[in-house]
Amino acid sequence: MRVKHLVLLLLMGISYKLDAQQKATDLIVQEAVTIAGGNEHDRSTEETVPFPMFGDECALELVTLGIGNQWGRVSGMNGFGDLEKAQTLEFDRSASFQVVGGMVWFERPAIVGDGTLILKVYLPREIDGRPDRFIGQSDAIKVSDIVVDDSTAMPTMFTFESTAPILLDQSRFILSCDFANLYQTLDTVVMLQTIPECGDGGDSWELLADGEVWLPISSENSWVLNADFAMAAIVDFDDPTSTTDMISRGAITLYPPQPNPATEQIVLKFEQHHDAPVTIRIFNAQGKLMQKNSHAIVPIGLHQEVIEVSNYTPGTYYYQVISGAHQITSRFIK
Repeated sequence: MRVKHLVLLLLMGISYKLDAQQKATDLIVQEAVTIAGGNEHDRSTEETVPFPMFGDECALELVTLGIGNQWGRVSGMNGFGDLEKAQTLEFDRSASFQVVGGMVWFERPAIVGDGTLILKVYLPREIDGRPDRFIGQSDAIKVSDIVVDDSTAMPTMFTFESTAPILLDQSRFILSCDFANLYQTLDTVVMLQTIPECGDGGDSWELLADGEVWLPISSENSWVLNADFAMAAIVDFDDPTSTTDMISRGAITLYPPQPNPATEQIVLKFEQHHDAPVTIRIFNAQGKLMQKNSHAIVPIGLHQEVIEVSNYTPGTYYYQVISGAHQITSRFIK
């Protein structure tokens, strides 16, 4: 069992204490990263970041957890030699779709040899949900490619452009960040995560140093934490030229944007399954937020959002439709 002395790093002047059954000591709050979002603490909502638990108020704070006096973090590299950190994702009611990339929010890395890291996609084992069958991986990025901004949270983009398309016909899959080779290059990489008790630690996984055993971070043999890692999949339609193909997740269904490629405008089409606030964000390939449109309440039914792209430079862009506690991120070409 791991020694669970954890230090919580974030920018709020409060402390959190884990329940006794979690077998951890008090968490000490220190400055680490500024995350804007929500209004509970009079913060702006401009840069709220999405990940599996982004719809909850508690998830408006992203953090990293230090391990007592040991080197490293729970959500990244550490003295235990963890090799990968992974998050289970689900796109229900989707017949088939492609995973074409991923977005990960990182703490500022420590760069020595400037090694590489990749995202992997697994199918879960039916009996317990842990990562099982490897089905593909992203193009590698260098540690120096990680996007960090001291004023706001920005995602680092991973693409699958030079690898075979990952076509899924089942709703649940697992997205994993593999930083195993960085132990040799002496770089240090850590993802952001939600605060303790914000999220389901049973859906957040780590691959131990032996390269064989996966454990949920909620396990008594792991960190005994319920939290989510700050990562999201970028998905595309089985047939992007179709007008009826769809990708669905929770309370929202996304349809292919038209026209794609776009020149002057692109029309983003989505369906609401519940009345809920909707936010639409556009990112460029470097993870910069290009545009954000927010709507207080969007009723049940089909809707579309017209986005002006005439001033965008040619390239690939990622759009994210957030409805209540669910989000889907896809792409279009200018």
